[in-house]
Amino acid sequence: MIALALASLGLAAPVDLQTLAFFHGREYFVLRSGRAQMIIQADRADLGPAFTYLLFDAQDARQSAAKERAFNFDRESGSTSSALEVVLGGFGYTALGHRTETRWESWCNEPSVAATWWAGGIRVTERITALPDSGAFLRSIRLEGAHLLGPESVTLRLSLPPGCSTSSEGEVLVSHADRARFALVGLGEEPARLDEARGRIEIGPISVAPGDAKWHPTALIVQNPAGDVRALADLAARLRAGGAAAERALLRERWKSSSSVSGDPLLAEIFDKARAGLPGMIAEDGTMNAGIFEYGAQWVRDTSNTIIGAIHAGHFELARRTLERVLTEMIDPAGKTMIAGGFDEPDREQFDQMGELAHVLKGYRDWTGDDGLIREHRGRLIAMIERPLDPRFRDETGMVHNRREFWERTFRDAYELAYQTWVIQGLRDAADLAPSLGAEDRAERWRAEAARILQAVVSHPARSLVADGRLIKRRDVTGEIALDPAEFKGLAIGNLDPGP
Repeated sequence: MIALALASLGLAAPVDLQTLAFFHGREYFVLRSGRAQMIIQADRADLGPAFTYLLFDAQDARQSAAKERAFNFDRESGSTSSALEVVLGGFGYTALGHRTETRWESWCNEPSVAATWWAGGIRVTERITALPDSGAFLRSIRLEGAHLLGPESVTLRLSLPPGCSTSSEGEVLVSHADRARFALVGLGEEPARLDEARGRIEIGPISVAPGDAKWHPTALIVQNPAGDVRALADLAARLRAGGAAAERALLRERWKSSSSVSGDPLLAEIFDKARAGLPGMIAEDGTMNAGIFEYGAQWVRDTSNTIIGAIHAGHFELARRTLERVLTEMIDPAGKTMIAGGFDEPDREQFDQMGELAHVLKGYRDWTGDDGLIREHRGRLIAMIERPLDPRFRDETGMVHNRREFWERTFRDAYELAYQTWVIQGLRDAADLAPSLGAEDRAERWRAEAARILQAVVSHPARSLVADGRLIKRRDVTGEIALDPAEFKGLAIGNLDPGP
């Protein structure tokens, strides 16, 4: 295996390679049930189990800045405890990267992440589905005797994270931890053995014959924040008693109302992936980490663009809750917009964020007919719309300027193309929203200022953002085209400290 070979050379420990945010062939899939966010990691290289997951609090954007902060992360083994083991002939098989195919599926209106791999002659398919609201994830396991010559006896082994005590509550295995607690339970008819000492549940023996194919459902429940163990066990027991049928029916009913694309298979596939993954990225209260395993922070820009996707996917209730969070917590009374979880100095504001939020508000109003949030938060919204028009940020050209560029580096004072573009769009959208904002008297001026900025961008005699017939990214207020300074070293990813 690659991991063992590198480790033998002293280059990296297997757990170090597993916890890298980016690795060749590595993919992520995001699911959410209630506050529990599951980020599934699928590897194509053999670094250990190729199909694992990390568990986070969706309402804590900072937690998912690093894998090490996951509820189920272990310093010695990473998240390998989340891998399924199929025990065949006394050997425990797990998914191997070079033999595992992972994908989104939407079987019967149940968006799921599925992985297919081999345990000897048995084709194994795992399908993980987020059940609504409860912190529960359905993990269905299909065993197919595809390449068997005769019947085999198989045991399924599922484990809780190491390092915490476990107990049996009836047919449910429950962990006891401070931050979050977990429960594992089999939902099928097969016998299950609960191993408290090892923190795992074993389902079987299951007889698999050539040509056989049968699903074996299980469930993982995440209690976040950690609370009453009895309540956790009772929820798991209810899922077992009903086979999660009621929860699955509710899930299907909800997804019937989401949007879909028909006709072009490629477009439909891309759209389905987006509509399945977006609800996992955004918490019920609207919290969203702008970059998992990177930032652990929130931007108006990133959240606004994600809401656009949620609206187009038909997730209108989630879009509204997220807009409400933006309007109450991510804009200050002066109209400043949140950057990296805070508010920066005037010379380092990101003017594009006004336009992106105004654009998504118009989109939400147009798609749903609901302008209640716009009316309720008109004071802050008008302050945000007017802020780029403040003389501090403009000059005789009409364009906005400051020292921060779109990718957040700080240079000389200059005009940034992205800022002009989104301020223009934001002013146009604000004019369309003027009746809901109670600002009809401002609409004409907003449109006029948008036209003035656009005119300067394309045709100002000395400072337009056009050179040699091409749009340019940035021009200093002196008129010189802005170039990246040679001494700028960029961001040293290896030196990032994920913090506490």
